[in-house]
Amino acid sequence: MATFAEALGTFAASLTPSALPPEVEGAILKALAFRPFERYASAGDMARALKETLANLTPTEAGLLVP
Repeated sequence: MATFAEALGTFAASLTPSALPPEVEGAILKALAFRPFERYASAGDMARALKETLANLTPTEAGLLVP
């Protein structure tokens, strides 16, 4: 799987925080997948995946996502 910056190109690389946890990056990439069958089936599925991901982050990692 490509990184967020690779998926969106070099312009996005300057906009993407380098400290984004890989689990969160993976959820974002799945939501942005080109092929519909690779995306979440619903917004609820994405919300559940993000909640699970956030629950498994360390406080330091979670602190990077919430200012």
